[in-house]
Amino acid sequence: MEEYLRRFTYSATALDTYLACPAQFYYAYVLKLQEKEEITERMEKKDIGTFVHSILEEYFKKFVGKRVRESDLSADELEALIDRHFNIEYGGDLAGSAYLMKLQVRRHLNEFIMDYEIPIIKDLKGRGRQLRILSVEQRMQAERKSGETTFKLRAKVDRIETRGDELYILDYKTSAAEKYLGINFKKLDLGDRESWGQAVGSLQLPLYNLIYSQAEPKPSEQIHCLFVMLGKNRLSPRIEYSPYAEEDEEARRDQIRTMETLIDRLLLEIIDPRSAFDPGLSSAASCGRCPYAYICNRQ
Repeated sequence: MEEYLRRFTYSATALDTYLACPAQFYYAYVLKLQEKEEITERMEKKDIGTFVHSILEEYFKKFVGKRVRESDLSADELEALIDRHFNIEYGGDLAGSAYLMKLQVRRHLNEFIMDYEIPIIKDLKGRGRQLRILSVEQRMQAERKSGETTFKLRAKVDRIETRGDELYILDYKTSAAEKYLGINFKKLDLGDRESWGQAVGSLQLPLYNLIYSQAEPKPSEQIHCLFVMLGKNRLSPRIEYSPYAEEDEEARRDQIRTMETLIDRLLLEIIDPRSAFDPGLSSAASCGRCPYAYICNRQ
């Protein structure tokens, strides 16, 4: 098992699972126990997220390597793309939840272009800068040496772009709640293991930052990783969310270093035979939605 975990390629989802509950990580990634999927006509949240990601990927991939201007963004083209995706998945005669979801996705993504993308482009233009998209849905891999072990890391990034001279990594979220993604640095104590799961909502952006800085290489503090909260009722540039103190350069740099140290320690803990996959480290919230609760000895 130790050798398997040393050779394992770690993603943000795997690390988030371990941070939420080591036992859940063990069941999912070591024993590879999977939930039985049920066929349903109802569109689930994961389906909506997949739809939106695929639509935005296809819409923006034509801009890869190019400058994006306001005149390049067409709402009509986006609506046609949405219609085609829904027709492929559900056919032309939509009804019920699929039809309502199509209307909602069409309205919301149109707002995304008009009220989020275009204001950012206008702001950059006013400051003599340009928006250039470097990649969409890019797969990244890197190696990270922690202690005596070199770990393999991977990620799939929704969008990478430059705004002027600054690099941005964006991850689309169809939810609206940042609290499940944030990091409470006031509560986080690297010397207190129990505080890690309580203070850290997600390791996704810290891991993206780490992987990109290792792969390029590029200093971590020169990479801006942001969640784009598409589930907000009103869309604007303010739907961008970072777990770091973006307005305080020194504090942000220290926070990035803190999260790199936490990831290193977490990886070493995972492969340490003396560290059990202890369900006692999980929060009550993670137990409530855990698919393995019925076989877990914490219950």
